[in-house]
Amino acid sequence: MDGSCPDQVDGLSIRCEQAGSGAVVRVIMAGTLDISGVETLAACADRLCAGPARSVRIDLAGLRALDEPGARNLVVACNCLRLHGCVVTVTGIGRDIEAVLGSLGLDLSAVGHRAGTRTGSSAPPPSPGSAAAVKTS
Repeated sequence: MDGSCPDQVDGLSIRCEQAGSGAVVRVIMAGTLDISGVETLAACADRLCAGPARSVRIDLAGLRALDEPGARNLVVACNCLRLHGCVVTVTGIGRDIEAVLGSLGLDLSAVGHRAGTRTGSSAPPPSPGSAAAVKTS
């Protein structure tokens, strides 16, 4: 992409790949999303919201670790993109990342829930009380 997502900050790598006119963007995250990387992710999401992106695929396969601020910021970034008209798909969620999200009562169910992939249009809603229930408090 045109530099709208930084390459590396404090152990977190975020790379954006743009297709065509920029309406389709793949965001590849690797490393550790902790408190030191939340501003980087937020800035990337803000730039994507302000641009031509209408479909954003967030690939977390390379994400090794996630703390509470990182997890909450990830959910906020996905919701922000959705509110700006983007179809958001999250892929590559490993068991450790899923466990952190679940332990915080967070999940990416607002953008869907399937094994290995989460997308806003193909997943059934979460059952009440499950780890898939989004809590925004």
